[in-house]
Amino acid sequence: MKILFQTFLGIIILAIFLAAQGNEIKFEHLNVEDGLPSNFTSSVVQDDQGFLWFATKNGLAKYDGTEFTIYKYDPNNINSLSNNYTWYLIKDRKGNLWIATFGGGLNKFDPRTETFTRYQHDPKNPNSLISNNIQSVYEDNDGNIWVIVYNNGFSKFDPSNNSFTNYLHDPENPNSLSLNATYSIYQDNTGTFWISSYGKGLNKFDPNTENFVHYLHDETNPNSLANNFIRTIYADKEGILWLATEKGLDQFNSKTETFVHHQYDKDNPNSLSHNLVTSIYEDSKGKLWVGTLGGGLNHFDRDNNHFTHHQAESNNPHSLSNNTIFGIHEDNTGILWITTDNGINKYDPGHNRFTTYDKSLQKNSLNNNQISAICENNNILWIGTKGGGLNKLDQKTFTHYLYDSKNPDSISNNLVMAIQPDRNGKLWIATEGGGLNHFDPITEKFIHYQHDPDDLNTLNYDVIWDIDIDVDGNVWIASMGGGLDKFNPVTKIFTHYEHDDKTPSTVVGNWLSVVKIDSLGMVWIGADDSGVSRFDPKRHIFTNYAPNNKPNSLSSAVISTIIEDRKGTIWIGTNDGLNKFNKSTQDFTAYKTKHGLVGNSVAGILEDNQGDLWISTNNGLSKFNLKTETFRNYDKRDGLQGNLFLPRSAYKNA
Repeated sequence: MKILFQTFLGIIILAIFLAAQGNEIKFEHLNVEDGLPSNFTSSVVQDDQGFLWFATKNGLAKYDGTEFTIYKYDPNNINSLSNNYTWYLIKDRKGNLWIATFGGGLNKFDPRTETFTRYQHDPKNPNSLISNNIQSVYEDNDGNIWVIVYNNGFSKFDPSNNSFTNYLHDPENPNSLSLNATYSIYQDNTGTFWISSYGKGLNKFDPNTENFVHYLHDETNPNSLANNFIRTIYADKEGILWLATEKGLDQFNSKTETFVHHQYDKDNPNSLSHNLVTSIYEDSKGKLWVGTLGGGLNHFDRDNNHFTHHQAESNNPHSLSNNTIFGIHEDNTGILWITTDNGINKYDPGHNRFTTYDKSLQKNSLNNNQISAICENNNILWIGTKGGGLNKLDQKTFTHYLYDSKNPDSISNNLVMAIQPDRNGKLWIATEGGGLNHFDPITEKFIHYQHDPDDLNTLNYDVIWDIDIDVDGNVWIASMGGGLDKFNPVTKIFTHYEHDDKTPSTVVGNWLSVVKIDSLGMVWIGADDSGVSRFDPKRHIFTNYAPNNKPNSLSSAVISTIIEDRKGTIWIGTNDGLNKFNKSTQDFTAYKTKHGLVGNSVAGILEDNQGDLWISTNNGLSKFNLKTETFRNYDKRDGLQGNLFLPRSAYKNA
């Protein structure tokens, strides 16, 4: 079941139980404007105190959730960072950070003393680092530190004497490292090491014999490695090795020593977004995330062999900041952090509870962000806008129906206020200024019913704010200035109900904002300035309710929405709280911000399948538990695109 509400910024789709619908996720961005020393961020790790550390081209950045602390090279301090071009970070089992720099060697950072220890190449010492350009760092199962050196093989660090044992390609030894251009290293649970190379495939290294076995791409063998250029090796919780190659994502079966390839396919939208894979990460929920060089971020559904793409979109401020992904890391609260060459991206699944559609530059997007009506008919979502006419949403593609003065079969006005489907699958559409429309989705033609001052059997007023349909198929019309109309589609007869100050038994007012037919056939009418009417169409009797000095009267005369819940209770939204109508006493119970409601100006009310009410307001969204009479509130921090909702623009599907 979905519940739909509308803010000024677009449609908001809310899934009950707060599970995000569809594939859209929202990213928050951190960059130099937030205190980051450089937008080029290549690696991220979290320390034992919960701080996040980011490697950048201009120093090391520590983030406390609010601000950054920057660590840079200081030529006058040997305990400072050795070089500002930091590239790769890890945290060891003792809580130390290891920082790979490009040009300054390896650094160990002690968070307790906030000092750096440098390990650098010394041309006079063969047991020093072989080069100061470090590609990556790794801690093995025994706590040893291994260093991938750019274009110079890899090294094992011995902390007892601060020495390094270097492993290089030997052209005279077929059992040596396949190539000095190495990229990453991993040790499996058998103690075997796996080393990726950038040009000569995958290496399996036995630390006891110090021999290497090579796995290379073989054009004659489809089960061989897809490509010899491998950036990253990653092992998931099952111990399966995943390889980031320049020809897609490879999955390695160590038992059969075969590779399964996952590659970009232009004819398959569910394939990998780009073949240049840079990073791989499995989160705490078992989701596999794949970063690419130019294709953004992928979420890989391994059960269905399905990739979901998340990419930078210039017209979407909540998309990725850049499509070049370098690092992915999940913190201890479940937030995913993605480093790119255009800053940091933060994805919080707990705050991504809402999927939004809004106007964009794309041809098939929503064409107007002020949504005034929502309706579902035959699995198609119909959206009324204030200026963009009628929008049809089918399989994430929007079709627009706009007023065309040259086409008499077009919609009569682009200000759509309400939509109701009839029993024949057609739509009744209320407009603000263009009267009533009857739309056939098959022929895509509109029939207009408008006011004619010379014909009493026409619509009383063309400014319509709401409509509803009774069990007999009659259309009830709430107009702003013309009172209430009933239209019989069979006889084509309009019946007018107008307010008369001299007759108290008439409709509560002529400026009507809402009309609702309840399960007993009663017609509830809300006015924009004078309260509520309940109309008995069989007895032709209006009963009116307005605020007075009594404590249990209606809380406001300005009515925005009316619904009936599964138990037959009528709920009324006003600009001063939520009202429950008590049938037995014929009075009201009001719920306001002092009772926990997020905002007093109620825009929409919906009931979910558990019997809870969802109330959209001028200050966010509230979930109201009727059993406990408690509210749970949501706002922009939970992923809402805005806190200000439009009246009556709410919808729940089955």
